Amino acid sequence: MKTALLALVFTASAVASEETASGEPDLTTAKWLHFGLLLGLLVYGWLKLAAPALRARLERIGQDLSEARRSQAASLAKVAEIERRLGNLTAEVESFRQESQRLLAREAERIRQETAALVMRIEARGQQEIASFTKHVQGELKAELGRLAVSLAAARLRSGLSRNHHADLLMAFAADLEAAGSRN
Repeated sequence: MKTALLALVFTASAVASEETASGEPDLTTAKWLHFGLLLGLLVYGWLKLAAPALRARLERIGQDLSEARRSQAASLAKVAEIERRLGNLTAEVESFRQESQRLLAREAERIRQETAALVMRIEARGQQEIASFTKHVQGELKAELGRLAVSLAAARLRSGLSRNHHADLLMAFAADLEAAGSRN
């Protein structure tokens, strides 16, 4: 095919270079022939090189556009989801606030109960310590009163106790001891 095209070009070139009657070559046909040849080469180059490149570029642009549409759809879906969540955010915050108030009330009640129990234990321990201290003080008072009574009795005895009276007292004391011993 290329050979036939080259043969056609050379034949047309030879015909175009014929001389006119005045002896000058007629260049009009050669100009048209060269224009046609140049136009043919341009069309051939366009069809072989530029058209596939432009088709490939057009396909890439189409792919980029479809990818951009998918990306836009995904972005719009994300925006819709975010707006939905923001719309629910107020309700969620209110729900969290109510839940935290319930938890705080429950915790406050638990602390009140623990405090009441602790106060009761402290009061009970205080009552026990008071009772124990009271018994201890009563024991000390009784011991002190006993010592005072003994010292007062000893002072009275020294002042006005006769020997007979002293002997009677010792006898009564011995009798009391025997009576106490027989009971046990």
